[in-house]
Amino acid sequence: MASTAATSEFVEYVMQRKWGVTRASYENWRGNPLRYRFHGRQALAHHTAGYRSVLERMSPTELQKTVGQIVKNKAPEQRPKDAFEDPMLFNALDATADYHHWSKMEFWTLDEATALSLDKEPETVTFESLRESDERAPFARDYLKRRNLLMRVQEAGVLNFPVVPSDFVNWSEAKELQLPEELTKLVHKTAGSVEDRKRLIAERDALLAEVDQLKRKGAHKRASDLTHRLNTLQKIFLGMTIRGYAYNPYASGNKVSKEIEGDLESLGIRVTYDTITKHLKNAREDVELHPEAEAELKAMLI
Repeated sequence: MASTAATSEFVEYVMQRKWGVTRASYENWRGNPLRYRFHGRQALAHHTAGYRSVLERMSPTELQKTVGQIVKNKAPEQRPKDAFEDPMLFNALDATADYHHWSKMEFWTLDEATALSLDKEPETVTFESLRESDERAPFARDYLKRRNLLMRVQEAGVLNFPVVPSDFVNWSEAKELQLPEELTKLVHKTAGSVEDRKRLIAERDALLAEVDQLKRKGAHKRASDLTHRLNTLQKIFLGMTIRGYAYNPYASGNKVSKEIEGDLESLGIRVTYDTITKHLKNAREDVELHPEAEAELKAMLI
């Protein structure tokens, strides 16, 4: 059975060959807040710690098999060297942008557009996390240069942030600013869907407006029909009252309303005296009599 010291040596050997890190380097990251606090370094430290935990739980036989498999490989399994040279490790997996998620956003802020244009996850790679970093780091330089470019574009009024993703991609293509190919495709695809949806909404709104206009025309026609019917009834009412009840619209006083009320009541029709008087007054004001009839009624008062 392998000793504890031998097991520890096997674990360190596997970590060195697979990840290029040892316990000493891992502890050094944790002891250096400036380097360890960045998302990429945290991601690597978390991942390697988890892998180390798996190794430490292996039986000596399983660990020896793992070491034997690695020894058979000609080249060690390591992360790219340049990833370790960057103290922020923004090449970590959790820094990769989620294109499907961001292509569906209604807008991008300036910092989100900066990160996405460099193929990084905006929620992980932020201006705040880079502002105090070593600007000599390759990615930090690229990020700050790209952000400065976009700030100038905004100041010039060419783009306004927050910006619609399709507008940003179209501008980038016009300027031959290289963007992640998959992000560009998804944004164009989403923009096409959005444009189709906007067109359908516009067509729907136009149809609703047309329907509303037709309703208004219909309501106007109905109102006109009701006015015509009311005017006709007033003419009939006034004419029958004049010839049937000897009503004189030019005479003072009103004796026929009571008579009409009685006649209607004898037929089982209940209409009050005041209602009849009101309608007589309205009819007298709204209906224009023939000049000869008007002269005849006025002559009767002499």
